[in-house]
Amino acid sequence: MKKNGFTLVELIATLALLAMLTTLISRVVIKKVNEAKAYERNVLINSIELAAITYTNEYDNVDLQTNDCAYITLQELVEKNLLNNDLIDPTTKKSLALSDTVYVTKDINGNKYATYNINQHYETTLKLNGKYNVYVKINDVYNEPGVKIISKDGSGTTGGITTEGVVNTGEEGIYKLTYKYNSISIERNVVVYQTSLPTETKITKLTNYIENQFNVNASSNGLEKDTTQDLNIRYVGSNPKNYVKFNNELWRIIGIFNGNVKLVRDDILTTYSFDNKTTAQGIETNYGTNDWTKSYLREFLNDYYYGGKTITCHSETSGSTATNATITCPDINKISSSAKNMIEKTTWNLGGTGWKVASAPYETYTINELYQKERETKVYSGHATISSDYIGLIYPSEYGYASTDTSCRQNLRAGLTYANSAYSGTPTCQNNNWLYKSGIWYWTISPASASAYYVFIVHGDGNLGNYNALYRGSVRPSLYLKPDVKVVGGTGTSSDPYTLEI
Repeated sequence: MKKNGFTLVELIATLALLAMLTTLISRVVIKKVNEAKAYERNVLINSIELAAITYTNEYDNVDLQTNDCAYITLQELVEKNLLNNDLIDPTTKKSLALSDTVYVTKDINGNKYATYNINQHYETTLKLNGKYNVYVKINDVYNEPGVKIISKDGSGTTGGITTEGVVNTGEEGIYKLTYKYNSISIERNVVVYQTSLPTETKITKLTNYIENQFNVNASSNGLEKDTTQDLNIRYVGSNPKNYVKFNNELWRIIGIFNGNVKLVRDDILTTYSFDNKTTAQGIETNYGTNDWTKSYLREFLNDYYYGGKTITCHSETSGSTATNATITCPDINKISSSAKNMIEKTTWNLGGTGWKVASAPYETYTINELYQKERETKVYSGHATISSDYIGLIYPSEYGYASTDTSCRQNLRAGLTYANSAYSGTPTCQNNNWLYKSGIWYWTISPASASAYYVFIVHGDGNLGNYNALYRGSVRPSLYLKPDVKVVGGTGTSSDPYTLEI
C-alpha cells in the first residue's frame, strides 16, 4: 500500500537534522559576526595609533626624542580633528573613554611606534612621569621622576610600586630602571654624562644625528651633500663642529659613506714611511711600493696600532733609496678594546690617477673626477685595487671636499703653476679646509697609477701631490664606525667633543 506521509521516526529524524543544521549555521554566522567585529576593532585601534603618530609629527607640543615616549589622549586627537568624537568599540558597543592614552615611542632609527590598549579603561596600567630618558650630569643629584599606577577608574596612585636598578651619578653610563606593580612593568633609562649634552643630541645613532643636523640647518652645522652618485654627507669649511672623543683622543668626522661614519685622527699619530722595501724584497723599484696591501704602513696601522701585535717597524732613516731599514717602534696610544668594538672592517678603494710630482703640463681633476678615479681599477701593473682593513687613511678627494673654495673643487691644483721643473703659487685647497694642517705633510691611501712608488700626500703648504713611498710622512689614521654607534653627549667642538658608545 502506498505511503502518504512521514512516519514518526522519519519526522523525528528530520527535525533532529534541521536542529543540527540550524545550530551549525548559527555557529558559523556567530563566528563570522565576531570575526567582523574583531576586524572592525583592529581597524579602529590601527586608526587611533596612526592618528597618534600623526599628532607627534604635526604638533610642536610633543617633544618626542629618540628612545623617549609620549602619552597622547584620545581627547587631544579628537580636538585636533584626527579622530571622530563618536568612538565606539565594535565588540562591546560602548564608547571609548576620551581619557584613554596612546603610547608613542621613537627608536634609534627615527621610526615611531604607537600602542593603544583598547581595554585600558577596565585594566590597571603603569605610566612614566616625565621622559623615558632622564639626563644627569656626572656627580649631580638624580631626582627620580617616578611612575603612576593608572587604575580602572582612571585615578593615579604610586603605592605598591617596586623599582629595580641603581643609578651611579659618579660614573658615566646608561642605567636602566624597571618599575613593577604586580604583573605589569615599565622601564626608564638614566643617562649620566661627563660634558654638556644638547637637547637635540639625546641617545641616537650617530648617522641619524648627523643626518638630522644636515636636514635642520646644513650650512650652520658645516655639512654638505656632495654631488657624486653616492650623495655622501660631509663636514666642510675651516672648523665645523665634527670633533669626537674616540680612543680617549680627539678625532674628527669626515662624513657618512654608505651608512658608515668615517673618522680621521685630529692630530698626527707618528711619522712613518708608506713603504721602505727594495727590489730584494720583491718590490718593483728601490723606492718601496705604493700598493697599500704590501706596504709597511698598512702593517703598522692594522697589526701594531689596531691589533696590538709585535712587529718589526720599518721606516726611512736617510738617503733617497729604500733600504728596508728598521726602527724602534714608536710609543703610541694604540686602539683600545672599547674603541675596537666600534670599528667596522671595511673595503678600502685603491684606485689611482696619473699625477706625478713634476710634470708639465700636469693633470688636473675636479673633486668628483678624483673621487671616481679612487673607486676605479687603474693602478700600477699587478697592484691591488681594494683592501679589507680596520684602519686606513683618507682619500685625496676628501681633502678637496673639505674645502669650500670653489676653484679648489674645480681644479685640485688651483693656485699653482709649473715652470722650470718647479711649482710656485699658493694652493687654494688650503682655504676654508679643516683637513689642512699648516706645515704637516700627511699620507693618503691612494697611489699614482702611472708609478710603482708615488703616493698622494697632503703637503704642508696645502698642495695635494705625490710623494715617494720610502720617505717619512705624517700619519693620520682613518677608520669607519659600525652603523649602530650612538652619540650620547657633547656638542662637537674641540672642547666638548661628541661622546660615543655602542
